[in-house]
Amino acid sequence: MIAGYRCNYCSTFLTSDAKMAKHEQSCVFNPANQQCCTCRHKKLFFALLGGGESCAKEFDFISVEEKEIPCPGWAPKKQELRKVM
Repeated sequence: MIAGYRCNYCSTFLTSDAKMAKHEQSCVFNPANQQCCTCRHKKLFFALLGGGESCAKEFDFISVEEKEIPCPGWAPKKQELRKVM
């Protein structure tokens, strides 16, 4: 059996603990990196001829993700509350 490590933020799976630690530091799904995919302002839209993504704050999310820099308009996604019965 081969030991493996799964990212806490995405579905990446690696066999090296050190490589996984490095991946998690830069993972775009890690909220600490303040990337568009974890921001409450990212909006998905669907159109007749294709869909797309946009930012409700009108930041250029593509350049933010390509440059891997924190977005100045980033805000955490709202947590959904669930009723406990």
